[in-house]
Amino acid sequence: MPGAVLESTSLRVIMNTFFRHDEFWDGGLPFEREVEVWSTLMFRGARWLTFVFRRGYFRFEQADYASYEVEGADGKPAPFQLPGALESLSAWSLMPRVRINNALSVNGQLFVREVPIFDEARRGYEVRISPDVQYRPTTQLQVQLNYTYSNIVRREVETVTLARPSTGAVNGAGTVLRPAKLTRDTPFSSVHIPRVRVQYQFSKALFARAVAQYELARQAELTDPTTGRPLLVAGARVGARSTGAFQGEFLVQFEPSPGTTFYIGYSRLMRGRRTLSLERLDPVQEGLFLKLSYLFRM
Repeated sequence: MPGAVLESTSLRVIMNTFFRHDEFWDGGLPFEREVEVWSTLMFRGARWLTFVFRRGYFRFEQADYASYEVEGADGKPAPFQLPGALESLSAWSLMPRVRINNALSVNGQLFVREVPIFDEARRGYEVRISPDVQYRPTTQLQVQLNYTYSNIVRREVETVTLARPSTGAVNGAGTVLRPAKLTRDTPFSSVHIPRVRVQYQFSKALFARAVAQYELARQAELTDPTTGRPLLVAGARVGARSTGAFQGEFLVQFEPSPGTTFYIGYSRLMRGRRTLSLERLDPVQEGLFLKLSYLFRM
């Protein structure tokens, strides 16, 4: 009801099914499917809160792992056994949208979900947080700050030998050794992505925009989901890595009338090891771009 603390609610169900092109026409099964339930609460003052629950299925494709092998205990490569499909992939997410006042609003996303780790063909568990702040102190100036954090862990199965008393054992005598499987969660990857976007509207026809973003990432060495041994891709180990990237863009646009536009911009992409120092990142892409269009009216 308009004016109440809780003005309205909504509920929707979304189903997605994905097929390989040839498998679809041959009557094959999907390689991925999911069902999502979205529940949204809309509060007074343009404030929203959305809950999402997802249940999914994913199948790894053998062709994607043709170059994969497993490094054996003797150092020699062994065939890679592709695990079965991932059933019952669950996910929960929370997405608030809060309007503080006419100048400031805070949005965000929180995901706790099971995901396929494609590089290792195994199940992973991800926590993703992405707050977003939008600030507009004047009608000309807009500032947006966004930060994304993602952490993925993998569940490893380890076979150990446990000593257990046999049936009828007295005072510890008659113990037997039995294999047992233990599970543990180990880090796979983490990503930090801070981003800032600033736009200034000089007039109705002229504005300037600047965007800067870092991406700082770490990933562990690839291991076999069954044995825990190192994976070989094209005959070589894929070791742990720590990377960083910076991307910046500046744009000025002038549009005196609909259809007549001129803009000029500059972009730069830099990569290297995980760091916030631009001096330690190497430029890999740089560009100056412009566009001029004019609409002739008859």
